[in-house]
Amino acid sequence: AKVSLADYVQPGPLGNFSASTHLQGELLGACLDFLIRDATDGHRSLDDLMREVFLQYGGKQPVSDSALETAAAAICGCGAAHDFFRNYLHEGKPIAFAKYLHLIGLRMTHDQPPAQDPQGRPLPDLRVYSWILRDDTSVRIGINNPNGCWAQAGLNTGDIITAIDDRPIHSRQDFAVALHSLRVGDTVHVSVKKETGTNTVPVYLTSYTSPVITITSDPAASAKQRRLFDQWASSAPLP
Repeated sequence: AKVSLADYVQPGPLGNFSASTHLQGELLGACLDFLIRDATDGHRSLDDLMREVFLQYGGKQPVSDSALETAAAAICGCGAAHDFFRNYLHEGKPIAFAKYLHLIGLRMTHDQPPAQDPQGRPLPDLRVYSWILRDDTSVRIGINNPNGCWAQAGLNTGDIITAIDDRPIHSRQDFAVALHSLRVGDTVHVSVKKETGTNTVPVYLTSYTSPVITITSDPAASAKQRRLFDQWASSAPLP
């Protein structure tokens, strides 16, 4: 809930992190679906939960977190639903994707290879963007990764950028053009407007790694896991 409030205002409330509440919701919904299917041996799914919530609350009143949690626990008939809501909605823990994919006979591998262009050359870390406040003309920087070279150099989301390598920055297009020709190993000098004046921050362009997630069938999956996967993948009507 706190992330969703921050996600619909100007960049910066989450520092140099960015979050998509829509994507998080889709992923949590899929994991909850797998949990319900496993707990009910394939007789119930997330569809049943949504149908029950609609019948009880549709068009009448907002659905609270506790009401949704109670409905989910009733649908799956297990205490695991309460753990799910506590871990991922109330406490904001990282989603245990592998755990829930395992329930339907899938396994996940995570690799972090270097980001490369089509010719196999390392890409510079350009995971930044520019934005302008409404009723303002100042170009501000947005940083997508707090571990990237831009944040490590001391820049933060919301800093006002006045020049890059002595080239004035008056628009988002100016910002994009200034970054277009940068390569790994370059040092770019970013002029940042502060209350005390303008500071110049040197940013050494490094390469970066990009996550690659692979989801495959688990050869050791049980007959139940394979059956649940087939049900889910085919979206066949549940018995």
